[in-house]
Amino acid sequence: MTARRRSAFAAILLGLGFGLTAVAASAKKPAKKDVPEQLRWSQDWGPMVPHKKFPRDCGLCHLPKSWDALRPDFRYDHKRETGYALTGAHARASCLRCHNDRGPVASFKARGCAGCHVDPHKSAMGMDCQRCHGEESWQSRGTQGDRMADHARTRFPLIGVHSALPCDQCHTRTAAGDFRGLSPDCFRCHLDSFSRAPNHVASNFPRDCRPCHGAVAWAGAVMNHSAFSASVNCASCHLAQFQAAPNHVANNYPQTCANCHQTSTWLGAIFAHPASATNCVSCHLAKYQSAPNHVASGYPQTCGACHSQTSWLGANFNHSFLGGNLICSNCHHDDFVAAAAPVNHTAQGIIESACSQCHSSNGGVWQPASFTHNPAKCYDSGSYRSHENATCVQCHPSSYSAATCTACHQNRSDCD
Repeated sequence: MTARRRSAFAAILLGLGFGLTAVAASAKKPAKKDVPEQLRWSQDWGPMVPHKKFPRDCGLCHLPKSWDALRPDFRYDHKRETGYALTGAHARASCLRCHNDRGPVASFKARGCAGCHVDPHKSAMGMDCQRCHGEESWQSRGTQGDRMADHARTRFPLIGVHSALPCDQCHTRTAAGDFRGLSPDCFRCHLDSFSRAPNHVASNFPRDCRPCHGAVAWAGAVMNHSAFSASVNCASCHLAQFQAAPNHVANNYPQTCANCHQTSTWLGAIFAHPASATNCVSCHLAKYQSAPNHVASGYPQTCGACHSQTSWLGANFNHSFLGGNLICSNCHHDDFVAAAAPVNHTAQGIIESACSQCHSSNGGVWQPASFTHNPAKCYDSGSYRSHENATCVQCHPSSYSAATCTACHQNRSDCD
């Protein structure tokens, strides 16, 4: 074929938007079996494009006596001739899938993907197919993270276990491309789990799982009591726990659990004692009897005199309940014998029954001890303030009773 004839042919086809160029690639006579599927024709694609303006030399494109197939050496640079590059599956598609009797290619090209492809989503997913699909296939492209980001723009962002589920587990019409009409309510998918869960149906739990459960697992739920009315009786759900709790039934505790317990855990309850509860041992007799010295020393059973209502620990012993003329050693003999620093009580000859001369019973502690000297003596007078900072052993090196002024002062005439 002459250069002039090829140019005329290209000019005609460019005017149709279908600029064909045939270049003989082999001297061998081509056969239909050598023609790739892309260059064949099927009646399923509709009538043939009118050829009125095509060159009369059919052999430029077709095999002899095989009008349903183009020459196997047929070549066409779609981007150069039309300005539109064919990529992915479009580059492998048969020419007549697009270039047929439906009209000028430009008219349906302007409609984007919908110009050739029926939208199975019925526009529910928008018109931008490339947001989810590529040109290689109709399979959703991108990573799982990309798909999760797309889903985050819906009413139901994918978090926890939901992010790992296949689409068709929730969207049963996925194969048909229909993702519409799915409710975001937990109950729609988790009816069976709700029905099997303890107390959920019987106690008329709300069907919105999210106030108590997370999206990672059903286990570890934190009961959100705010979902219930304030008038709900705790025992209507927790009667078994109430009956199993120590002393609750025997002592006729009220069933308003929130008086002592929090809604997040049973542990750490703080018992709210009513104002009328004055007989402590009616509930705490066992603790009174097992406490050190309480029975042996005849401690009163008015626990509130020393203990608080929040804890037994940290008691502040109130000696006034023991009456007057107390003999300290009756309770504190072991403490007296063990006292060795800063003053060895036994070695210094301190009187065991006179604890209160140095120690205070306030606050329930022995220290700091402070001995008040006879104010009539000079070592306590305003003229001798240096004694205030002296330590006990400076004046009483061996015994408190043996101390004299002359041990430190050679002339004590001014002290008399």
